Amino acid sequence: MELDSKRYSRMEEDGEQHKDTEAVGVANAQCTMGEETKCNDITVIVSNSTPFRIAPLEHCLKAPSGLLAYLITTVCLGALLFGVVWSIAEKECYPGGNLFGIIILFLCAVCGGKLVGLIQLPTLPPFPPLLGMLLAGLVLRNVPYVTEAVQIEQAWSAALRNIALAIILTRAGLGLNPSALRRLKGVCVRLAVGPCTVEASTVAVMSHFLMGLPWIWGFILGFVLSAVSPAVVVPSMLLLQKDGYGVEKGIPTLLMAAGSFDDILAITGFTTCLGVAFAS
Repeated sequence: MELDSKRYSRMEEDGEQHKDTEAVGVANAQCTMGEETKCNDITVIVSNSTPFRIAPLEHCLKAPSGLLAYLITTVCLGALLFGVVWSIAEKECYPGGNLFGIIILFLCAVCGGKLVGLIQLPTLPPFPPLLGMLLAGLVLRNVPYVTEAVQIEQAWSAALRNIALAIILTRAGLGLNPSALRRLKGVCVRLAVGPCTVEASTVAVMSHFLMGLPWIWGFILGFVLSAVSPAVVVPSMLLLQKDGYGVEKGIPTLLMAAGSFDDILAITGFTTCLGVAFAS
């Protein structure tokens, strides 16, 4: 009996506490926002401040932009490409391999061109990026430990040179203006044949009398020195053409076409003289 009476009294106490809780909840619901109200001897203060909200995820995590995005994208794509090539040709990607040498040479040439392009002197025109690429090649070839690690076979180097020349000449052909080329075809032929022939003949004469070279080897040296470098002429003319300089008169088209014909004439003369020299 005593246990039953204790249980009954505890149930009554729980019921009273539950009722008190409901009463407090109702009283709190009846209180006005931002006001101090007294309800059942309980003081309730409600704030009017804006509740804390979490910003959306797209505002918290923004993608990088500008130079940082370019660097991240370049590094990730380079690492992915290197991983794919390494999975196919494992030994060639190690130091001393051809692919490793090509990758290091390309990265150093690009970095050297960028650094030289950033040099701005007040009294001199801006330096061309090709100068930085040339200096990068000189450094890679003359540093002892780097030279041993960066090795490219002759066959690979010749293939890369042919590919580069084909790409440059194709790009020059795409930038030609057909109407200007038809109008200036006579000037283009004279500008291509005249300087190449005069330069090759002058170098042959000077090398024969000053250096004692045979005439055939003098002409070989002359055709080598008389060739126009398309890697220098074509990008410069395309840049001028993009900015609109000399487009009406067809000057970029004239120089790119004449430079291409000059290279063809120089290569033909060099091959012919070289064949005669080795045949005799």
